[in-house]
Amino acid sequence: MKSIGIIVFYFGKYPWYHDFFIDSCKRNQSIDFLFFTDNISIQKQDENVKYIPFSIDKFNSIASTKLGFNVNVLNGLKICDFRPAFGDIFSDYLKKYDYWGYSDTDIIYGNLRNFLDNETLTYDYISVRDDYPSGYFSVFKNENKINLLYTLSKDYKELFLKEENTLFEECGGAYSEVCNGVNILNSSCNYETFHHVLEKNKDNLKILFELFSIEGNVGEIKVLHEKLVFMKKFEIMMYHLTSYKANLFSIIPTKLLKPEFFINQYNFKKSKYDFSNIFIYLKKIYLFYISKLISFSLKENII
Repeated sequence: MKSIGIIVFYFGKYPWYHDFFIDSCKRNQSIDFLFFTDNISIQKQDENVKYIPFSIDKFNSIASTKLGFNVNVLNGLKICDFRPAFGDIFSDYLKKYDYWGYSDTDIIYGNLRNFLDNETLTYDYISVRDDYPSGYFSVFKNENKINLLYTLSKDYKELFLKEENTLFEECGGAYSEVCNGVNILNSSCNYETFHHVLEKNKDNLKILFELFSIEGNVGEIKVLHEKLVFMKKFEIMMYHLTSYKANLFSIIPTKLLKPEFFINQYNFKKSKYDFSNIFIYLKKIYLFYISKLISFSLKENII
């Protein structure tokens, strides 16, 4: 079995989904998660989740040394631009792994090894989206050639030095175009992202773009021990919580549910027929429409 180390970073107070993320990491015992954080409230080291005391200043110091120019990141979001360079920046932490990857924390994993199997781990780069490099989770072969792919972008240094996040690790924000079949090289993005690098070098690399993850306000997902089952039919690698977090009517779970539970677009439930949060959901709807009514009344009075 090829070894895998996944780099995770989070600065500040942990969000509500942190425990769910960590619990899903623990269910994947054959993969190490290197968790770089300045939150010292978590002291316990788990067998495969390694908490590493870290700071943005320390990232700037290490990145500056490894990249050969002065890096001055001001916030955690900007570090996302550097993700394709993590194999280079964090090389001292990754020496023992055959593959390395990066991950957001607003994710609940299924059984990663059911997807990152021996066949999949022959690729140089693995995206869990089929249309552009997945910025929330990707896997790289731990070889110098692959770890330095980011340097093939003529703009990488300029983009790393910008104060704002540029979405270098994905497609530079050209989501609607690439999701509708436009080649990134023909998109409106006017600088070279990591997606450009992969597309320009696809004949010399073994690259996998595969829809292993689920996003959006989707149907029911069952968390069954270490597996995620979507719509009772399809095993999925992970569920990305972006839309759940943004949904006004979604209910934030107050405690960790395990080993089995259900997720839909509004709720985390102990069982399929768990209606314990129905009153919270109805209250959200009530407050939403009351706010709309008040807003409408104020507008009418102004007119």
